[in-house]
Amino acid sequence: MNGRVLFLCAALSAAALPALAESGPSGRNLTLAAATAAPSAAATATASPSATASGADVANGKFVFGENCATCHGANAEGGFGPNIRGVKASIVIYTVRNPSAQMGKIPTTDQQLADVAAYVSSLTP
Repeated sequence: MNGRVLFLCAALSAAALPALAESGPSGRNLTLAAATAAPSAAATATASPSATASGADVANGKFVFGENCATCHGANAEGGFGPNIRGVKASIVIYTVRNPSAQMGKIPTTDQQLADVAAYVSSLTP
C-alpha cells in the first residue's frame, strides 16, 4: 500500500475498511457506502472549464484548497507533511474531510467549498 491509502485508512470507519481491501493496491477503485456524497457519472463531466455537472466549481476548489489544504498536502496536492492526494476520488476527499483523523483535524468548510475542493483534487492527474 502506498502512503495515500494508509493515511486514508486512519480516517475511514470500520464499515468502510472491507471496501478498501477490495480496492486493490492503488486504492483508486474504492467505493464507500458511508461517503457523504458519492460521485455520479454526471459529476465527472464538465459543463464549463471550471464547473462540473454536479455544481462543483473546480476553479474555486483550487482556491479553497490553496487556503486550507496546501500547507500540508502541497500547493498542487503532491504531498508534503500530508500525503499526495492527486486524483483521489471526490467521495473519498469528502468523507475524509468530514471524518478527519487526529493528524488531519477538522477543517471548517461549507458543503459547497468541500464539493469544490473534492472536484479539484479528483481532477488532478495522479
